[in-house]
Amino acid sequence: AGDGCANDCTIERRNVFITSVEYKGDFGGLGDADANCQSLADKAGLSGTYMAWLSDTNSGPSARFGIDPSFAGVFQLVDGTVLANGWGDLVDGDLATTISQNESGNAVSSSSVWTNTDASGAPKGNVTCSSWTSASGLVKGRIGLSEQSDSFWTDFDDTQCSGTARLYCFQVQ
Repeated sequence: AGDGCANDCTIERRNVFITSVEYKGDFGGLGDADANCQSLADKAGLSGTYMAWLSDTNSGPSARFGIDPSFAGVFQLVDGTVLANGWGDLVDGDLATTISQNESGNAVSSSSVWTNTDASGAPKGNVTCSSWTSASGLVKGRIGLSEQSDSFWTDFDDTQCSGTARLYCFQVQ
């Protein structure tokens, strides 16, 4: 009641997790990151299609995910904890909680997360570890911080691609 939904409708819920695996900046690009997310989701028994919250210089989650901006379903952690109510809430720079559970629902301590994505879901710039193909200490990638629920969750700082970070994975279908 009060959710804009008739008694016979259900609110669509989509899972979000941080990977249990850490990667250097050379994990292979957007497609490989998406495949990593899907593989981890499949192994954990999560249904649906998963993609990485990740941008190259041209395309970010707001375009890549194919989610209607008017999507009013719930983005949730694997245990059902609400992260955001709808796409607009997801990209307003203020999450309801931190993305602190991996694909199995286990807690993950504070971690850097490869993103190159601003809070709106758009590419932050050209801070992509050479399109996510370089693990050089001379090249940088943009990260978010998993312990943050403000815009720093996705857009915090640049770091060397030789270091490791995790990925955020979102159920897009």
